[in-house]
Amino acid sequence: MEDQNETTGKTFNFSQATRTSDIEVDAAWMKQHDEQLPKFMKLIWQRLVPGFILLGVAAVLYVYGHWVYGSIAILAALSLLFFACLYYNAAGSAAYTSGALVPAIVVRTAPIELLALANVDCSDEDDADLDAQWAYKRFSVKHLPVHRVELGERVPCMALFGGAKDGRWTNFEPRPLCWATSDAAAIRRNIERIDDSEWDMLSHITDDTTAADEDIVLLDTDESTDP
Repeated sequence: MEDQNETTGKTFNFSQATRTSDIEVDAAWMKQHDEQLPKFMKLIWQRLVPGFILLGVAAVLYVYGHWVYGSIAILAALSLLFFACLYYNAAGSAAYTSGALVPAIVVRTAPIELLALANVDCSDEDDADLDAQWAYKRFSVKHLPVHRVELGERVPCMALFGGAKDGRWTNFEPRPLCWATSDAAAIRRNIERIDDSEWDMLSHITDDTTAADEDIVLLDTDESTDP
């Protein structure tokens, strides 16, 4: 593999991916196909509206001299607006070029379900003795443009991580690159940019769940894969 496999992405929502996609995001295509956008827009508005209401409440409290309560309202409003900004970033096109490039394969065709693999280790780089902690996630999608919907189809995805605890991310959200570009050559190129060992690990995962549940499963390579 070439060194581009380890291209480090830009800092995004206070984290930095060690390998990112190199696609050119088609904003119109993404708006049409990204199935996560409605969820993110809902999360944004759920924080923007009460955030601005609290700002108004804080202003009224300050006018009437209630400085303590006004300050509390300001802090609550800023917290809500901060998370709205994080979700806004996650919903934008930059997520596809700054999120981690991870592999996924089709494991069910009707409905379409995929299995994605990611390294969820987020420990400090100084902890060199710690090995990568791989985890997989089974998730469902309605459409996979550009791809053939068949078992084993390789689907490069970008993933955003969250909920760091004890040196590990507790969740990651994969989104197929085909939701952001119709360029089949770019999709194939990013499939090649993912290490063969990761595709091999993914193809040997024994997952006995019958449906996507959106939870991640930590992978023990000695026990959770076929020989």
